[in-house]
Amino acid sequence: MSKVIDHTPLYLLSSEHMPPTDERLFSARLQWFGSDSESRYQSAPHPVFKPADVSYRFNAQGYRCPEFAQDKTDKELTVVAIGASEVLGTGLPEDQVFGHLFARRLENHLQRPIKYFNLGMGGASADYVSRTLASALPVLKPDIVLLVFPYYGRREHINSLGKVFLFNSQDAGVRLKNRFIDPENHSQIKAHVTLSSDYNDQMNFYKNYLFCEMLCERQQVSWLYSATRVAFFKHIQHLINPKQLVSRCLGDLKSKYQDEPSIGLGRDLVHPGSAPHKEVADDFFENFNRLYADKFGIY
Repeated sequence: MSKVIDHTPLYLLSSEHMPPTDERLFSARLQWFGSDSESRYQSAPHPVFKPADVSYRFNAQGYRCPEFAQDKTDKELTVVAIGASEVLGTGLPEDQVFGHLFARRLENHLQRPIKYFNLGMGGASADYVSRTLASALPVLKPDIVLLVFPYYGRREHINSLGKVFLFNSQDAGVRLKNRFIDPENHSQIKAHVTLSSDYNDQMNFYKNYLFCEMLCERQQVSWLYSATRVAFFKHIQHLINPKQLVSRCLGDLKSKYQDEPSIGLGRDLVHPGSAPHKEVADDFFENFNRLYADKFGIY
């Protein structure tokens, strides 16, 4: 019986601790990560970022942020950002990622210390965003929540031992590779492809958005949200809260700078670069100021 309890998937919805990510990232210090690989860099170097300019430091639970066990004074505010690789900041130094930029700008404006926790995870889905928020609210007790919803076709599936499988690609090459290297993952992806549909994706995306909205409103935290691309909301735009929406999105702004890879793209030449992150940070701050200025004494 104890083994069943120890492996229950409900550890992913804990209200006492943040659920861990990939165990390979626990307390890891990496020079390369995900699509930001050394082999890719050697084949096509970034025009600005060099090998030593970007690094990835993960805490004990596998998040690219400081450790969670930290005391908080009455004067401090806590900001968390949740999303996929764009939020994690693949291809960028951490201090150029939009959540960090937002937190530092708010800190300077309020003249109050800000704790910032980056809860982005590569390949994450709206499922990940909502369940991570469910733990972050009681565990980290944030004052401000920034959400970036990934592509609505993504999912996570959890097996009977609590292992999480991410579905974020239908690429035939990826499926073939998993078939031989990770057959359990291959079977999960095959089942997902069989059951997936555009209607299913839209419904799942909306349920996760709605769950996040309800959690934030119930906890009375200040919150804002966006997506990788604003088009992801087109099917549910009549159902979402327009006030909290930051409509200029990282993926859309990456396209804006397609002819300027030095600022438009990260070191991997795939993810948004410093300029899109700076613009999105500014938009989040402006929306935050418009909605919550009185609450936080912003003038």
